[in-house]
Amino acid sequence: MRLARLGDRLAFEGLVARYSRRVYGLAYRWMRGADDAEDIAQIAFVKAWQSLATFQGGEEFRAWIFRIAVNAATDELRARKRRRPVPIEDVNELELGATSGEEPGDRVHGERLAERLDAAMARLGEEHRVVLLLRAREEMSYDEIAAALGIPRGTVMSRLSRARAQLRALLQEETP
Repeated sequence: MRLARLGDRLAFEGLVARYSRRVYGLAYRWMRGADDAEDIAQIAFVKAWQSLATFQGGEEFRAWIFRIAVNAATDELRARKRRRPVPIEDVNELELGATSGEEPGDRVHGERLAERLDAAMARLGEEHRVVLLLRAREEMSYDEIAAALGIPRGTVMSRLSRARAQLRALLQEETP
């Protein structure tokens, strides 16, 4: 990181190589599409390169690049909302992982559960969805999430608690 801050492109390329999959994964789950995720990841790394001088040495690079990616994705989604609305039925592509069962019925049940979870996650507000994704999928600590989003640790904890409660309620609504 120190070399990258001094303008060493190869050092920065090493950081890109190390974090690109995770930034892409976060962007994919946030944007719900491969092409959009690639765009957001690229925007995030370009902005990071341009802003290396503002990087605070005490913060972790992962949290910093995630904050940049979340901000880029949020900006893009806001711009899209101004351009055209997207029906909730079309928002069902979160990649939350597949379950593997030995029985075909288990696989179908796992796929249905994943679809229900996807739909419920899509109904969460942005601020709740992002903390849940960073905690559950990226396995970030409360402090890392706080740094990535630029909010206090207590806010992360309360948003995460509300997100879990809201997700639980949404899933119970759909239970036959």
